[in-house]
Amino acid sequence: MAAEPNVYIDSKFNYWNLPTKARVLLISNVPQAICQPDLLYNLFSFYGDVERVKVLRNKNNCSLVEFSTATFACIAKDHLDQTCIRGEKLVVTFSRFASVRMPEEIGLPGDLNTKDYSGPEYQKFRRYWSEELKKNNMRNIIIPTSTVHISGLQNGKSPNDVKRLFDDFGLSVVDCFGVEVKSKKKKDGQVVPLPPTTPKMFCYVQFATVDDGLVGLSKFGNSAGMRISFAKDNLESLKKNCIEKKLPLIIGDQIPV
Repeated sequence: MAAEPNVYIDSKFNYWNLPTKARVLLISNVPQAICQPDLLYNLFSFYGDVERVKVLRNKNNCSLVEFSTATFACIAKDHLDQTCIRGEKLVVTFSRFASVRMPEEIGLPGDLNTKDYSGPEYQKFRRYWSEELKKNNMRNIIIPTSTVHISGLQNGKSPNDVKRLFDDFGLSVVDCFGVEVKSKKKKDGQVVPLPPTTPKMFCYVQFATVDDGLVGLSKFGNSAGMRISFAKDNLESLKKNCIEKKLPLIIGDQIPV
């Protein structure tokens, strides 16, 4: 008997009978605050690996987002359809197109409205490209919230530096705290020091509104090495949980060393 393929499928997202061509979503009522390929990529790639994004030329509040699989497209649709951003209610439906084509592929000059994210330079941004990453990340998929988790922060930064990043962009941050990352990890039963360039802190940020959380993730989701994810709990619950686990908290202008 042949061995079953080692393919991870989260039971919450075990969609059946999805046609292969259902990998492309049509997004309508996109607010100008996030109506750019990179910003849409940052938002939608939280729900699945995105291959291409196109902002429509004749309808600049509409876009096409192509995922690597129809399952990821369905997950994104279920979690983002009817979401309000900057007074606009996103309408997310399956597109009639089976793929997003680059302008050069249809004899048109290249433009900034269509972008391909399938190349190796975007590998580090893909949350689901391996079975192990799927196991770790699919369990964290939720609807947008006002609280986000930020990893991949540059060393030498404090929680207040993170807060100022969002404040300077006009987003309202209620509070923010960091958690010190262990300088060592266990591998094969032995304690191994992490490289000195490994980020020494991750952060939780509480925005005043879900709206600001959405824009914050869209704007900064993959910038400067940061990885931003929506968090299920509010900041007080997260802080209490960290204290109970005796994780070292980083507050205000403190910088982990």
